[in-house]
Order: sequence, then C-alpha cells, then structure tokens
Amino acid sequence: MFRKNISLLWLSLAAAVSLHASDPFMSDPFGDDIFGEMMQMQKDMDRMFERMHQRMQQRSHALISPIGTYKVATQSQFVDKGDHYEFRTDIPESKENTIHVSVNNHTLTVDAKVVKKEETKRAGMVSYQGYMSMYQRSLPLPVDADESSMKNAYKEGYLTISFKKKAVTKPAKVRKIPLKDGNKSK
Repeated sequence: MFRKNISLLWLSLAAAVSLHASDPFMSDPFGDDIFGEMMQMQKDMDRMFERMHQRMQQRSHALISPIGTYKVATQSQFVDKGDHYEFRTDIPESKENTIHVSVNNHTLTVDAKVVKKEETKRAGMVSYQGYMSMYQRSLPLPVDADESSMKNAYKEGYLTISFKKKAVTKPAKVRKIPLKDGNKSK
C-alpha cells in the first residue's frame, strides 16, 4: 500500500510537470524575470522621454534666443504715413470681439479675444462654424510717436492703430559773438 501511494504521488507529480511544460499560459514569454524585464523597459522609456525633453528645450531656446536660428525682426511694425504712424493688426472687424489696447512706457499692447463665425450654404444645407482665438501683441512705439494721440479705427476690415508724430523742435541757430577786446571768435 505504501508503494502504491508513493507511485501515485510520483505519477501525479510527473503529470503536473508535463502539463505545466506544455501549457502556453503557464510558460513565461518574458523569460525567468518578468519584473526585471519591466524595469529595463521603464529605464528605456525614461531615457527616451529625457531625450525628447532635451530636444524641446533646445528648440525653444533657439526660438527665444536672439542668436538662435530664428532671427528676430528688427524692422518696426509701424508704417510711417508722414504726419503719423499706423499699425495694422490681424483683428477683423466684429461686434463679438473683445479688444483692449493700451500704451505704457512707450510700448503698445494689444490684447483681444477674436470671434469669427462662418455660414456656408451648399445644396440646400446650411453649415455654421465658429472660431475663437486670442491675440496678444506688444511692441515699442517709434521714438517720435506721441502716446497721447492714439486712435483706433477699422481700415479695410482690420483694426488699425495710429499715433501722431511729436512736433519736432529745431535747434537754435548758433550765433558767433565777437569778443570786446579785439580778438575774433573762431
């Protein structure tokens, strides 16, 4: 009886080992150390994200750096119209726009919420689309622009801001005054 129990035990153990070896669910597709493999994948992903972050930092630094690959425009955005300057924005005329224009420390600042709606009719169908965008721009005024003369108007469908030029004072003429002791001025 004892031999029978041991042989039954061996038989059941052999059956369990053979089932475990042939069952695809029981076999480990990642090898013996699934957690080690997962840790390695995490390290690889961390390195990949770090490289992506470094590239983004380099690109954004180049955008804001004056010596970067993108050149900063030095030309004034104001158009000289003789007696005044004009700055044309990209803000179309609309009653739904919210616009704030200010001048501080000889710098023009324009903040706007621009709302645009379109209606399209085709083949008996009507399509409505709406867009909202934010507009923000700050730029220095020309040196001889009069801050207090700012005027806003829509020209050709877009907001235009104008400033009168400051009155230019001519320097006084230099007079030569002869000296009384007989010496001549040079």
